[in-house]
Amino acid sequence: MNPRFRQSANVGYIGPPDNSRKMINKNYDNFDGFTINVFLDEDGDYLAHFVEMPNVSAFSDTPENALRELAVAWNGVKESYQKHHDPIPHALSREPRFLL
Repeated sequence: MNPRFRQSANVGYIGPPDNSRKMINKNYDNFDGFTINVFLDEDGDYLAHFVEMPNVSAFSDTPENALRELAVAWNGVKESYQKHHDPIPHALSREPRFLL
């Protein structure tokens, strides 16, 4: 794991019970408030995806590149929503909440 990524992104690492994969869980502003997971898979590739929308994902050989590819994918998703005149999904953490 690249120590520069760990420090600059201020992420935490959580190992599953079998310690076969590492996971990064972080909320990135450039992803419109969605929470991002980055997994190191069994093949040695990094898979990045939105927790709230797991079908928006990307992979690469480094966590930084996986996040860059995820940004490209997310921009494509937003363009598609706009093209079809559909509202772009928002992270729950960014939606207004009202107490009555």
